[in-house]
Amino acid sequence: MSILTQLNVNNYLDLLQSQFIKSNKKIIDPHNQNFSIRNYASLIENLGQLFQEYCRDTFIRTLEEIDLAYEKSEIRKRDYYIKTRRSRTLVTVFGVITFKRIIYQNRYTNRCFTYLDRKIGLPRWDTYDATIKSMICELYADQNSMIKVGQIIGDRIYAPYSTSLKRHQFNISRQTVHNTLKSTLLTKQRFSLSQETPKELYIMADEKYVPIQKGETAKTMVKSAVIFENITREHKRTRLIGKTIYSSVETCFWEDIYDIVSEKYDIDKIENIHIMGDGANWIKSGTHQFENAQFSLDKFHFKQAVNHISTTPEIRSILISNIVNNQKSVFKEIISALVETTPALSRAKTIEDKSDYILNQWSAIQASFHDTKIGCSMESAISHNLASVFTSRPKAYTKENLRYYISLRNLHLNNVDIRNHYLDTLNEPRNKKHYKEKESFDFSMFEAKSSYDKSSRSNWVKGFISKI
Repeated sequence: MSILTQLNVNNYLDLLQSQFIKSNKKIIDPHNQNFSIRNYASLIENLGQLFQEYCRDTFIRTLEEIDLAYEKSEIRKRDYYIKTRRSRTLVTVFGVITFKRIIYQNRYTNRCFTYLDRKIGLPRWDTYDATIKSMICELYADQNSMIKVGQIIGDRIYAPYSTSLKRHQFNISRQTVHNTLKSTLLTKQRFSLSQETPKELYIMADEKYVPIQKGETAKTMVKSAVIFENITREHKRTRLIGKTIYSSVETCFWEDIYDIVSEKYDIDKIENIHIMGDGANWIKSGTHQFENAQFSLDKFHFKQAVNHISTTPEIRSILISNIVNNQKSVFKEIISALVETTPALSRAKTIEDKSDYILNQWSAIQASFHDTKIGCSMESAISHNLASVFTSRPKAYTKENLRYYISLRNLHLNNVDIRNHYLDTLNEPRNKKHYKEKESFDFSMFEAKSSYDKSSRSNWVKGFISKI
């Protein structure tokens, strides 16, 4: 910076300071006996407005300088005519600005282009600039309301802090927030290879049913997994080491989990992979994706089943002891005695159902206590990662939109800088398929049915024939 330029800047800053002091003359006046926090708020608000005005003026001047430099360049004079000058209005983090830029026409092809827009990467027709849109994506990844996101960012556009009701005029509409989220590039997060590969790897999995606006079913299943290397205790709290979170509505869920694990680690060095969950078949199927995987039942669901069998603490303790110590025959005898001594048929049915659940998960329970030895906190994880955003309020989504929202949520939960992610992918073609869906097949016709239902079989056959 030259001495002359620095003097001009200093003079301009002195002018701004004098304007600020002049605008707060009433507060500075010692004869003013109004002692209130409002004086402080007014100082902050007035300084913020002055700062916003300075940033807008400086930004417009800089844009015009960029355009002017190209206009005077030999490259421009050689290849392009000046066709016309047009104004463009943008909503920025400093407020609304309007600036003029030159439309150039090629001397040989007659094609026109706007140098300034291309130079700073401005998409055509956008009213809100890319910085605002990146903030929308970042904020919505941890919010459950588009209206709230529009209000928070609109307030920031108007001023750093203001008590004026005019700030509400800058609220961004829900439709604009929705369009911005839909314009993001649907990508899968890439992971760098860890320096060390653990011998033991843990994967917790569970699902959350999210309401859907259209489709054959009222809800869709969102599968979620938390991958981690180990746990550590910090002030009576447990923290997961090397945690990675992934959620998806796609059928190729475990293939995606395998890709994540193989990207992060040297998979050949992992001796054991412990998959933990509530015993659902789709969770157990994850063991088929990895050669050295074992399923362990979530202790929460195991103890919940025991609590449903009996309300007596002594009996519960005996049941748990026999289960953990692999005394299956003794467990069955206790269950038979409980069923025989229970007069209520509904209560006896509950005991039988819960005991069947435990017997079906017997080997998974043994693995949980004797092999895995780490508790499964997936219930709290699914509540924080998915339920708090997607099901804590009565609303429904389209499956297409849900893919975008879950993608942003994954990035947020894995500590990806969403602002930079948005800017880095802004100019990539939107028809580029970063998120490739794998072909899936429906084998439900081969699954065993608990009971024969003639109407359901008939409906299935009719539906199958209609697809042929």
